[in-house]
Amino acid sequence: MAKLTAPLFSLGARGSLAKTLVYSVWKGVAYARAHVTPANPDTDDQKEVRGIMRDCVDCFHVLGSVAKAAWVVTAGLDSRPLSGFNAMVSNLASEGQEDADAPIAATITDESADDKLDVHCDARKLSDQTVDNSLTLKLHYGTNPRLLSNETAMSWDTDHYEVTTPVDMEGAWTGYGRVWDDTAERYITGHIAIDVPAAA
Repeated sequence: MAKLTAPLFSLGARGSLAKTLVYSVWKGVAYARAHVTPANPDTDDQKEVRGIMRDCVDCFHVLGSVAKAAWVVTAGLDSRPLSGFNAMVSNLASEGQEDADAPIAATITDESADDKLDVHCDARKLSDQTVDNSLTLKLHYGTNPRLLSNETAMSWDTDHYEVTTPVDMEGAWTGYGRVWDDTAERYITGHIAIDVPAAA
């Protein structure tokens, strides 16, 4: 890559020249490089990864507001500058577990009341958004989003998974929870903000 002064005898230049050279500016520095046509062998592995990315985009669009907000909280806990979408995709693709049938929770509700933690969620296959009711899910929860030291099993009920657990506390409890898939060994939600009111 060549750095330039007054490229093409002008005050500046951008774009390609006869599909031979490309002129541009990067961080205020004018440069020229050879025109390159990227190779795209479109291998089976590439197609698989591209398909997973398409599924992730489609899935993120159908997430409810609570589910999206949970991934935003998770992104904020990362040292990298991630969006909620980035956090979700990173979670799905972690440890090489790109799987078209990987479950993700699209809807989450916090129905906690009277000193009881009560969280409901669904679990949809990434590929076709169909609900999967055959999973072994747990809710990890705690007051520190980086240390969810408590866990309790979730059970399937008609059209969602749910958990109802007494919270050992005096007065109201505010914390975070994440739904864990025991089979895939990964989270299917971001950090859910949970608000348990004190008993009346």
